[in-house]
Amino acid sequence: MDIEVINLYDATSGERVLEFHYGEPSTSRDAFAAISIPGEADWSQARLSIDPNQRDVSADLVRFLINFSEKLIAEEST
Repeated sequence: MDIEVINLYDATSGERVLEFHYGEPSTSRDAFAAISIPGEADWSQARLSIDPNQRDVSADLVRFLINFSEKLIAEEST
C-alpha cells in the first residue's frame, strides 16, 4: 500500500500531527489517518484518528502507522 506522510508541527500550540493518506482497497478513493501529540505531551498522550468514512481499518495498518510515527519522532528528537 502506498502511503503519503504529511508531517506537521503547529508552532503556536506545540501540537505535532502526522497525517497519512493511503489508497483503500475497498473503495476507489483515498483514505486518511492522523496521529497527533498535544504540545508539551509525550507519546503516551498521542491520539490516532481514522477517516470517519472508513468502517474499519486493518490492524496491520494501525501497527504500521504507530510504529512509523514512533520511529520518526524518536529520530527527530536525537
